[in-house]
Amino acid sequence: MSAPLLQRAAELEAQAVASRDPRAEAHVLAELARVRLSLGDAEQALLALARALHLAPDDASLLEGLESMSDRALVADVLADLATDAPVSARPLVEAALARVKP
Repeated sequence: MSAPLLQRAAELEAQAVASRDPRAEAHVLAELARVRLSLGDAEQALLALARALHLAPDDASLLEGLESMSDRALVADVLADLATDAPVSARPLVEAALARVKP
């Protein structure tokens, strides 16, 4: 695993814990999910994205850029799981992101 990515993940986790604004925390968690996906850690990425969408279920920007990640199959797996874990109001956002990622 990449030491800089692990360090970035730790920094983002600390920021998320310290955040007092739910929307800001959601954005930190979405960035943490991207880092976790880069590390191949699907389980932690799923947890971070699920929490982000619980905090801001109407914020499509939380899922932006996932289609450009190198391991699209991993991203698709995480989004497929997220489609059932996300709040009902966020599911259309997840399904749209999944459609952009799937080949």
